[in-house]
Amino acid sequence: MIKALIFDWGGVLSMNGSWRSISKKSSPKFNRSPEEIYEIVMKYWEPARVGKISSDEFWKNVANGLGVDMKTLKETVLYLDKADEDMISYVKSFQGKYKLAILSNQIEGWLGELIDDLNLNEVFDVIIISSVVKMKKPDIEIYKEVAKRLEVRPEECVFIDDYKRNLPPAEKLGMRTILFTDKNELRNKLEMIR
Repeated sequence: MIKALIFDWGGVLSMNGSWRSISKKSSPKFNRSPEEIYEIVMKYWEPARVGKISSDEFWKNVANGLGVDMKTLKETVLYLDKADEDMISYVKSFQGKYKLAILSNQIEGWLGELIDDLNLNEVFDVIIISSVVKMKKPDIEIYKEVAKRLEVRPEECVFIDDYKRNLPPAEKLGMRTILFTDKNELRNKLEMIR
């Protein structure tokens, strides 16, 4: 019996799922090629999303690398990665029926601001950000952690992510998984699972 739904943030609950997409869309604003932006970001993203450097260090280093001020960088990126309000509304329809969680490879200073702005703590029972717990998908321990915090067994969970590589560890624990490609397909797959 399914008791919990676990959602990735980027590309599932937000409009842009990857740094490649954000790099491409921000290229004209920063007057850099998408490849240059992506390369600069990746240099700092990996240590930031597991808490080896702070989110402030991440934003400062990327801003310096791009030659822009930190405020402009944050505003541009957060605007491009805004929440998909239709998806958030859809997830709200499960409140009271299932425990709900976000499990995201993310930095605290990014998702943390969105959590506050959108009152996501009122929607989700558990929100796990990789930089806070100092581990990331697809490390199997992070999936164990989300089930533990939800107070359910892994086999009572459905995990939804837009990256295929993040699904096998969840499946190994007994979670059902859905590769997110679009909203309608997700709705159909969740209907079949329930």
